[in-house]
Amino acid sequence: RHGVRPTVSALAWGIGPPLLAGLGGLAFGPWGVLALALWPAQVVRLALRAGAARRESWERAFFLVLCKLPEALGVLEYWGRRMTGRPAGLIEYK
Repeated sequence: RHGVRPTVSALAWGIGPPLLAGLGGLAFGPWGVLALALWPAQVVRLALRAGAARRESWERAFFLVLCKLPEALGVLEYWGRRMTGRPAGLIEYK
């Protein structure tokens, strides 16, 4: 069960707010898109937890929340490849 918590966090924060905003937009119109306000609220929460007086706290909080989307996409890509039996491609850095 190694890495379960970060994976769940990536999925919850990377896919949760856009999914809720999309479904909320269909159900409640423009008011449903307010689910996207979860991201700025999470930035504020993380910055306050780390000490909001420092600029680095806000930058760190912003990038921690921002990185959840690519993390979630990576998790989905991994599971998609695993379910279909396709191998992962080689990643080369130059």
